Amino acid sequence: MSNEIENGSFVETLEGLAFGSSLMDIDRKLKKCVEASAKTGKMSTLTITLKLKPVQGADTPQFEIADTCRANIPEAEHGATVMFSSDDGILSSEHPGAIAKRKRLAQAEAAKAAESGEHLKAIKALGEKP
Repeated sequence: MSNEIENGSFVETLEGLAFGSSLMDIDRKLKKCVEASAKTGKMSTLTITLKLKPVQGADTPQFEIADTCRANIPEAEHGATVMFSSDDGILSSEHPGAIAKRKRLAQAEAAKAAESGEHLKAIKALGEKP
């Protein structure tokens, strides 16, 4: 048995489906399966289905071939995100205590700047526009 592909082989049939676009689709999906499996460590599957329907009344044996290629690609898992709710119902990934502390520091910096006569610096410290 040789390793050469014979005329009329499965590979040659795949090359002929939809003028080669089916084989290109199979190739793209196989690459996606390999990449996803390598990234996630999970199994992927690539299923190629060929439905052969004999053409009735043809002079020579003919088949209408419908092909499908389905890839079951694993997705990377990501954990849940913990968010904090403020009193007014706004979600933030920052702890409310950290927000309050940052505001107190900004107010203290603004007060210090205002005392020294640097009003623009005080306004910027509070995050306001001049």
